[in-house]
Amino acid sequence: MRVFIAVDLESREALANLTALQRLLLESGADVKLVEPQNLHFTIKFLGEVDASVVSEVKWVLSKIESPTIKIVYQGVGAFPSLSHPNVIWVGSDKEGGALLTKLASIVESRIAHLKLGDHKPFVPHLTVARVRSGRNKDALIKIINSNLNTVFGEDTLTKIKLKKSDLTPKGPIYTDLYVKPLVSGA
Repeated sequence: MRVFIAVDLESREALANLTALQRLLLESGADVKLVEPQNLHFTIKFLGEVDASVVSEVKWVLSKIESPTIKIVYQGVGAFPSLSHPNVIWVGSDKEGGALLTKLASIVESRIAHLKLGDHKPFVPHLTVARVRSGRNKDALIKIINSNLNTVFGEDTLTKIKLKKSDLTPKGPIYTDLYVKPLVSGA
């Protein structure tokens, strides 16, 4: 099964603001595929195709992680690989929240390194909000990104790290939580 470790967006206010941004991206006339609101998350580590024994091992590893809840501000819009060639449009975080997410990702990476799973790209805290399918109306899309480089979309307290299964369908991925580990309040 295809799995990844993630932290989900939890704030209703931030979700409303992010879906408003997604509407703007659609209204640009650009050829974008929006991430479904219920699927917005920070990918801590993509593990790829694994079997049930690996899932069990990752659940055990996650169960042993003691990390604090993460206060975060959703801030700024960007694109991978670059603003002039957007393939993925994302919303970032404030410096402090991003540092805490990066620390959590580093802990996870070190604890599962022996399993030799997934990619080894450096962690960049971001929520993917849309994927660009073609160059149609790219200039209008870039204009929206540039006008939101510093926009604040809301605050959140992230309280759980999850192991998720991803089933790819023609309508988009369907995510299922395989394991949920609460982060520690006030730690």
